[in-house]
Amino acid sequence: MINLAHNLLSEIKYLETNLLTQLDESAFFMQLGDFIKKQIDAQLFSVGLIYENLNIKQIIRNGEFLKDQEVTQIVGIDSFVLRTKKAYYSNNVNSDPLFCNEDRSRIKASLCVPVVIEGVAIAILNFQNIEEKYFKREDITQILGILNELIRPISNIKMYLQAKQLNELLLKQIEMKEKEIEFQKNGLLVSNGNQVEEKEIIGISEATSRLKNIADKLAGVESNCIIQGEPGVGKELLARRIHCRSQRKLDNYLIVDCSSMSEKEMDVELFGEELIGVCVKKGLLELAKNGTLLIKNINFLTEKLQAKLYQAINSKKAQKIGGELFYSINPRIIATSTVSMQEEVDGGHFREDLFYGVGKIIVVMPPLRDHVEDIEVLANNFLNDGQSIVEQKILSPGAVVLLKSYKWPGNVRELKNIMERSYIMADGPIVEKIHLMDKLVTKSEDSEETIQLHEEKYVEMTLEDLEQRHIIKTLEVLSGNKTKTAKILGITVKTLYNKLHNYGLIEDKEMI
Repeated sequence: MINLAHNLLSEIKYLETNLLTQLDESAFFMQLGDFIKKQIDAQLFSVGLIYENLNIKQIIRNGEFLKDQEVTQIVGIDSFVLRTKKAYYSNNVNSDPLFCNEDRSRIKASLCVPVVIEGVAIAILNFQNIEEKYFKREDITQILGILNELIRPISNIKMYLQAKQLNELLLKQIEMKEKEIEFQKNGLLVSNGNQVEEKEIIGISEATSRLKNIADKLAGVESNCIIQGEPGVGKELLARRIHCRSQRKLDNYLIVDCSSMSEKEMDVELFGEELIGVCVKKGLLELAKNGTLLIKNINFLTEKLQAKLYQAINSKKAQKIGGELFYSINPRIIATSTVSMQEEVDGGHFREDLFYGVGKIIVVMPPLRDHVEDIEVLANNFLNDGQSIVEQKILSPGAVVLLKSYKWPGNVRELKNIMERSYIMADGPIVEKIHLMDKLVTKSEDSEETIQLHEEKYVEMTLEDLEQRHIIKTLEVLSGNKTKTAKILGITVKTLYNKLHNYGLIEDKEMI
């Protein structure tokens, strides 16, 4: 039983009274997080709500409310504490692999606590220090004591969150069904293949944040746009985000690739075909209706089709091949290109009027080598995509250094393929350099000495911190098997339990 001071219990009772009447989850966890932050003298705190299928939604970051945040896959330290349902702290996050998805350039120490009620984790509290200020195991003990005293309001918010998430799911299903019925009445049944869900754009760099902000701004307007970037940078992903956050999100989202068809095939694909007054095929401009048409590699469009597309966009009317009548069109056009469209215009290879008709806004996506800080986060995501918590693997520090030193000519697509292969090649829970593609290892041979020096870079920490990190990592590798862990560490199982208890990772009742 955790004993708390009398004055603290009085403060907790007052907090409990307030929380029992609070059914706004953001306000609830803001009060809870702020109270605990003051008790353990932390500098910052963040809160993430646990969703179905092991997803998380950040609602508070650095003590401030967040609005309209995405529900994302749980990774890193959040994944660890959710799996173990135990609190964890590190006073040197820069060298702790569990914090690979955090802003390690700013945060010095972090303490992560799952809020568990009746065996179900409903949220994760993360307390952070940005100065040389350390957490200790007594902080975990105090937090668990506070949460134990607040079982009633936490139970209430758990039921509220479950009901709210279920209601959100039902509303989404109803909205989709109503839209389907509307299309059926109009004689056009939209198949599921023409409606898409947004996919998360992963990254912590300024470049990625800027792209997300641009996409969100574009989603709020109706302007056509061109997305430029090298192959594999994620142009389609950005286009999908624009569509899914716009007012057209429930309408069709269609894609055509200009580089994969002849002029005649592309003409039919875009505009449709009619024979003796009978429609043989509807074009994508017609099928897209009020949705979005993504035209990939628009620079491959022939001069004839450039002129025809410009007329269609300008007049909002199009004509099928072999047809006499015009039909109305109203899709939003998002085009992509792997080359500079301005240079194509300047070189006389692309019509200027179509360039301005489609490219009212030009978005340039940087290659992966220009935002190296995203590589580790992306790699971890691709490595464990679709895997359950217990099946997830981690990258060794050497593998991370190797990934960051590679130039990535295939960009994010190449990284995704390599990480999927590496998951298969690694027998255990840790992906080493040897498990990466041969060409990565070959490319890095000349700089191996530099990589080795980088791996052995001195990091200031106490022996206690070093021992704790090693014990935790060994437990992770051995899937939590304490007998095997103790054997490898050369200590008794009892000694291991004592150390884990001192770290705040097990409770008294688990001691042997």
